[in-house]
Amino acid sequence: MNAMADKFDKAELLDVISGALLTATNKSALSEPLTPASGMRTPAEWDSLSFVHVFLAVHEAFGLEPEDDDAIQFTSVDGISEFLNAVL
Repeated sequence: MNAMADKFDKAELLDVISGALLTATNKSALSEPLTPASGMRTPAEWDSLSFVHVFLAVHEAFGLEPEDDDAIQFTSVDGISEFLNAVL
């Protein structure tokens, strides 16, 4: 990611992603902490099924209209951060 300041609250993004993963998997805790370096399979709960929950939750939390072409950015926290910085 570039050196520019984020156009959103990174802690809020991590909370949104964590919540989506917990909802998708019906768990009370993730197998490992979610960090800016996290992505698909890290934590284990971030799989192809929970990916959709993450995609939709981030769009809803930040007031965006989901577009299928944006999905490729949603495989990691860094990718989502770059996407949000580009569209916000």
